[in-house]
Amino acid sequence: MDPPTPAADSPGAGEPAPRAGAGEPDRAPPSLGVAVPPGTEAGAPRRRFPEPLILVLAGVALGMTLTWLHHPRVGLYLVASSVAVAALLRIVLPGRDAGLLVVRSRLVDGVVLAALAAALIVLASVTPFPAPGH
Repeated sequence: MDPPTPAADSPGAGEPAPRAGAGEPDRAPPSLGVAVPPGTEAGAPRRRFPEPLILVLAGVALGMTLTWLHHPRVGLYLVASSVAVAALLRIVLPGRDAGLLVVRSRLVDGVVLAALAAALIVLASVTPFPAPGH
């Protein structure tokens, strides 16, 4: 069945239907519910600290290197210390300055990171590692 056609004497006959939104200024598409991270808005002040996660990852990398170089207890203590520093930074820094350390609320992030650091310290303390050179 063919769609109905407008009568020849009706206004706008033979012209294409106006496009939705025609005559309106161009607009950006809706954000689809994606949250904008704090501090990324235009004109927002810059962070006072560089990304604190870089400091934490550097400590973890150094600790893993020490572990690989046959100093597992010292290396794991350094990894645990780096995670503890991450917990402290997450609790102390405002969300804008904490950067990629922000996952949940400040309290939840701090407690989870502190528990992970404590677990790493306990595991490094009780695990029997062979003496270097054996």
